[in-house]
Amino acid sequence: MNFDQIYSENKLKVFNFILSRTNNREVSEELANDVFVKVAEFMEVFNPEKSKFQTWLYNIVHNRMTDYYRTAAKKSSMNEIMLADYFVDNIESSETMQKIDKAFAILNKVEREIAELYIMQDKQYQEIADLLDVPIGTVKGTLSRARGKMQTYLKNIYVN
Repeated sequence: MNFDQIYSENKLKVFNFILSRTNNREVSEELANDVFVKVAEFMEVFNPEKSKFQTWLYNIVHNRMTDYYRTAAKKSSMNEIMLADYFVDNIESSETMQKIDKAFAILNKVEREIAELYIMQDKQYQEIADLLDVPIGTVKGTLSRARGKMQTYLKNIYVN
């Protein structure tokens, strides 16, 4: 795979992922550009036998966002520092994971199975459809409903 192909296939995914966390278009564009600079710099080192490309790419995204939040924390007030530290250090804390587990638990069996394959195992729509022997449209629709239920559940937990 060449860089142009990687960039064209992933630029919107990476940008939207970052935007969903920063809620700032300019910052998201800058961070996404930084990610692809790293991809170009290290793509010769990528080993498909060690991990999937998407996993490797989102590792770079995660690292760049962690750097961003740490840098922002140094420039920000004490409250913002505490928030950034929480994000960086506790994103996979047991409390957070318990909330996510509870969000998965509200789903029916089919929704949970598809959501876990997509979210936790990083499977693509077609892979899930093939694994479960269902049409890809079923996967997309079920995943959309599952996301909606989980988002509503998690919003209620964090607001209340």
